[in-house]
Amino acid sequence: STAATMCGSAHDCGSGYACIDLERHEPIEGACAEGALCFCGRVACGSAFDCAAGYSCTDSNTSGPVQDCPEGSECFCGPTACGSALDCTAGHACVDVGVEGPVLACPEGATCFCGEVEQSTTCAGVQDCQRPDVCVDLRAGNRTQDCPESSVCVCGEDPHPTATTTTTTTTTATTSPETSTSVTTTSTSWTWTGSSTTETTTSKTKTSSTATSSTSTATSSTSTATSTTTSKSATSTSTSATSTTSTVKTTTTSTTKIFRMCTAGFPMGLGVDVSACTRLYNEGECAVKCMGEYEGGPATYICGAGDGLLKPRGVPIQCRKKKCAEGLPTGTYNTTACAKTTIGEVCTVTCTAGYEPAPAMLYCSSSGAFTGTVQPCRLKTCKDARRPSGKGVNATNCSGMLTIGEECWAKCGDGYEGTPTRITCGEDQALHGSTPSCELKTCDMPLALEQDSIEHTCLQSGVAVANGQTCDASCALGYSGPMVDLLCEAPTLLGTPPLCAAEECDRNLPSGTGLLSSCLGRTTGEACSLDCRQGFESDTLAQDRTTACQASGEFVSNSMTCRRRSCGDL
Repeated sequence: STAATMCGSAHDCGSGYACIDLERHEPIEGACAEGALCFCGRVACGSAFDCAAGYSCTDSNTSGPVQDCPEGSECFCGPTACGSALDCTAGHACVDVGVEGPVLACPEGATCFCGEVEQSTTCAGVQDCQRPDVCVDLRAGNRTQDCPESSVCVCGEDPHPTATTTTTTTTTATTSPETSTSVTTTSTSWTWTGSSTTETTTSKTKTSSTATSSTSTATSSTSTATSTTTSKSATSTSTSATSTTSTVKTTTTSTTKIFRMCTAGFPMGLGVDVSACTRLYNEGECAVKCMGEYEGGPATYICGAGDGLLKPRGVPIQCRKKKCAEGLPTGTYNTTACAKTTIGEVCTVTCTAGYEPAPAMLYCSSSGAFTGTVQPCRLKTCKDARRPSGKGVNATNCSGMLTIGEECWAKCGDGYEGTPTRITCGEDQALHGSTPSCELKTCDMPLALEQDSIEHTCLQSGVAVANGQTCDASCALGYSGPMVDLLCEAPTLLGTPPLCAAEECDRNLPSGTGLLSSCLGRTTGEACSLDCRQGFESDTLAQDRTTACQASGEFVSNSMTCRRRSCGDL
C-alpha cells in the first residue's frame, strides 16, 4: 500500500499503514464513514499505546508489531496481522480480508487482520443463531452456550460436529370404550465438547382414535448410535371397568468420541512456527518447526485427548538463532570470537600475533554470512625511536622494516672499537637490547717520529692520538726544519714527519795551548776527538779525550789541557 491508496477500512492498508479519515485527520478502526474520504497513510508511533484500537505499532524494518519502537527504527501504526483468533485482543476477531468474515484460523494464502465484526454476525449465546449454525467462541475455538465478555462470538458451523447424546422416548396410551389416545414425548440432550452444559430439546406427538375393544400393549424399542447403545423399557398397565392406560419409556444413550480443538499448550519463543497446529483436534499430530533466522527441530506435537492441550511427543521444539558460517577472512586473521555468532550479532576479528592493524567488527546477516570490512593484516614493525645510539654506535641495520621477532646487531662505527650487541624487535613494537660501549681507536706511532731530531704531540702520557684527532710534529732543539700537522685515521697517522737537519755547535769549542780537536763543523749529536800538538803532552787518558756537540749548540766541556814537553839533557 502507499499513501495514495484509498481505503474503505483498516484492512485495506498494508502493514505499517493506517486508514485515515481526511476530515478528522485520524485513523479509523472500522469502516470509512459514508461520504468520507479515507486514504492509507503513515501514523508514527513510539509504542503500542500510541495506536488506535485495532492497530499495532509496526517496525518498518521488520514489518512486525512491537511493544516499543526500537532505537534507530521508524515505527508506524497499522492493522494487526493474525494467524488465528488467538492473535487478537479481547473484543476483536481474526478477519479474512478476502471473505470479509471472521475465521478461527487464517487460511493458507489468505490475508487476515484483527478487527471488529459486523453486529449481524455476532451472537451472545446459542439462542441468537438458527440451526444448523451454533454460537462459536472465536478465541476458544469452541461452541458455546453463552459468549464470554472477553471474547468475540459469531454464528457459524459447529467446529465440533460430534457430541454425547441421550434420547428418551415416553409413550402413554389410554384406551376407553369410546376412544383410544396415544401421547409420545421425545427428549434429546446434547453434551458438547468443551462445555459441561446439557442442551435439551423436547417434542410431543398425540394420536386419538375410536376404540371397539380394550387392549394394551407395551413395546420396547432400541435405537443405535455411533458406539455403545443402552436401551431400557418399562411397562405399566392399569385396568378398570371403563378404560385401560399403558405407558412405555425408552432411553437411548449414544457415546461418541468427543473432538476438541487444541487451543493451549502451544510452544512459545522466538522463531517457533506453530502454523501447522492451529486447527488440530484431539489425538491429531502436527510438526512444529523453526522459521526465519532460527534453526532446530522439527518436533512432533499431539493434541491431548479431550483437554485441548498441545503436547510434545518426545523432545520439545528448541529454536535457536542460526550461526553465521560464511564470510570470515582467512589467513593471518584471528576469528575465534566469531565462532558462535548468531544472526543479528556482531563479533570482533583481529590479526594474529605479530600483525596489525586494529580489530574490525563483522555483522552476522540474515543470509547466514558475515558482512563488514577488514583491513589486510601486515607484519608489525618496530619503531626507530628506541634504536641504540651514542658515541661511536652504528645501528643502521636496526632501522626500517624490522618485524616482530627479528634481530639485528648494534656495533661500533668506523674509528671506534667495542663488542657488538644483539637487538630484538619485541611484541610491543619496540627494540630491546643493550647499547654497545664504543671507544675511539688510537693510531700507531710511525718509526719516523721516534727519531731524536723530532718532537711531537701524538703521544700524551703513553696514550696515542685517537681517531679523528690531530697532532703536530716539529724539529727538536739542535735541529732545524718545518713543523708538520698529522691526522689520525685509526690505525694510521696521516701526514709526513718533518725532515730535520742537525745544527753546528758554535759555542764552547775546545781550545787551549797545544790542544788540537776535530770539533770544528760538528753538528748536534756528533762527537769529536781532542789531542795535543807535537811537542805537547797531556795527562788525560785517551778515552777521555772526546767531546760532543749538544742540542744547545755548544760542546760538552772537557778539562783536557796540553803542556809543553821538556827537552832532555843535551
